[in-house]
Amino acid sequence: MTDVLGITLPEPGGVATPNVWGTTNNAVLVALEAAVLGSAVNAQDATYGAVGDDDTDATTALQAAIDACPAGGTVLIPAGTYKLTSALELPDYITIRGVGAGSILKQYTNSEPIFEGQAASNTSYVYIYGLRFSAAGSGCYGIKGDPADYYFSVGEIRNCWFDAELAYGLSFLPAHWNVENCYFARVGTPGATCQGIHFYGTNTRVQFNNTIRNCWFDKAIGVNGAVEADTGNSLLLINNTWEGLTAPALYSRGCQNIHVIGGSLENVDIAGTGVALFNIGQDATPNLCYLTLDDVRISQGASEGDADAIVATDTGGNVSFLNCRINANDHYWTVRPGTTTYDTRIVMILNCKENLLGDFAGTHEQFNLATYNDGVAVRNGGDSAGFVDFYEDSDDGDHKARVIADTLAADVTLTLPATTGTIPACSSGAGSPSGSVTPTYVGQEYLDTTGTVWYKSTGLTNTDWVALN
Repeated sequence: MTDVLGITLPEPGGVATPNVWGTTNNAVLVALEAAVLGSAVNAQDATYGAVGDDDTDATTALQAAIDACPAGGTVLIPAGTYKLTSALELPDYITIRGVGAGSILKQYTNSEPIFEGQAASNTSYVYIYGLRFSAAGSGCYGIKGDPADYYFSVGEIRNCWFDAELAYGLSFLPAHWNVENCYFARVGTPGATCQGIHFYGTNTRVQFNNTIRNCWFDKAIGVNGAVEADTGNSLLLINNTWEGLTAPALYSRGCQNIHVIGGSLENVDIAGTGVALFNIGQDATPNLCYLTLDDVRISQGASEGDADAIVATDTGGNVSFLNCRINANDHYWTVRPGTTTYDTRIVMILNCKENLLGDFAGTHEQFNLATYNDGVAVRNGGDSAGFVDFYEDSDDGDHKARVIADTLAADVTLTLPATTGTIPACSSGAGSPSGSVTPTYVGQEYLDTTGTVWYKSTGLTNTDWVALN
């Protein structure tokens, strides 16, 4: 007899022979497989007859195995290259399990996905492990859903490969999805799109609470970027690697709370004017995009300029850089050239290490509020003509700040002198500063060494000091 992993076992009372786990106790093996896999269906069983020779059409056989799998069960796809001529429809409560890169699903029909969600319905609790997705046709998808109306909700895809011949790896409206240990565009020649992940979302159906972890995007291009996230919230990217891209690593319009933790961007050389490694902005509503880069290492290619900014926006966004290591980039942030909408709210940079870093702001940037390493804040009044420029002095390596416009809006509450200079430190002296010391920026602190009293300025005149203790 044959067990669910395709291992030939002796009939009861026969001679026990060693199996792949090195034991002759086949009853234990069968019991262990049942405990681990539950109700499992092998797609190569004679009942279904899937053939992985990259020649025989396996579409009908694989769909039959999927349809026969009970809710909560597993469909096993042994090693082989399975030719598909249409999409395989996934039901709820199913696990699809291959053996790794040796289990290849290859779509031959143009613009068809390999897997798709249920027609006119949400698709939930789908788990896919150890498969390689490939295509002989053009414009094909790895997994595709109906982005306008129906969710892929509560699911996971892990330890899978998505070849470069695919136009899209994952393209659906997700909720509580985990993508982990997957390779995108590692094999083959990228086509015109070759996008790794597109998480759809609208105001009526937002994508939310999704995680992309330990994935590798290599040569993935995408229409907008290797990863694209539409309207939604809580997208977490952990310890991913982007390498050799010529389009943004991440493109988002209206996705709030995007948090990129760890990982690296290696030899990324973005082509074209006004794009960047991370391209964010509002959606049509508008919903503002919030992006945090935390402990990310960035090493860019040889070219420099506004097109090589780390973050770009044409419609506004909030961004924070925390504990990052940045090499050979021109700007942290830029507003794309030619745009007229400036709605950049907050830019914060804390504890970052730069090498070969040019101007922080340059001539395209306009900020309402910006903070730099030690928390000193600068505001230029939003719609005024003023610009705030943070930069690293090439002569002494100091971080410096300047306002590069002559005038600021009347509602300025935080500012620096209108000349280049090192961010001022707190000062001290005998006696109160009130009436005698003029602060150089709002929020400056002063220590009265006689009375051991701390003061903080609320304005820019010598009467704007407030005692803190």
